[in-house]
Amino acid sequence: MSPACSAPAAPALTAPATATSGASYTVSWTASSPEGTYEVEEATASSFAGATRHIVSGTSRAFSHTVAAATTYYYRARATVSCGGGLASQWSGTGQTQVAASVPPTSAEVYVPGAAAVSGTGGT
Repeated sequence: MSPACSAPAAPALTAPATATSGASYTVSWTASSPEGTYEVEEATASSFAGATRHIVSGTSRAFSHTVAAATTYYYRARATVSCGGGLASQWSGTGQTQVAASVPPTSAEVYVPGAAAVSGTGGT
């Protein structure tokens, strides 16, 4: 007789507080699925409305976003198992990462060799 199938415990999720636009960052969670499979949701709304769901093997996933204005991304994960037609844990607590926009320089100085003005008097 095979062992009873039950939903795994919810993982604990960790996300970095901040990241820079265009840079990669990693969201991770504790191992709780005996099969090592997880669903991770990412959204810009804390309610997870319109969330993107990722199926992940392992306990972390890298993300990268290029933003024009600071944007907060919210994450949650749940462990899954295939027995019983597919069971899932409760969602983890929510993690969030604020991605800061890249700031272009406000001014720049350009040095052109030989373009400096020379003043003074010549030999008399």
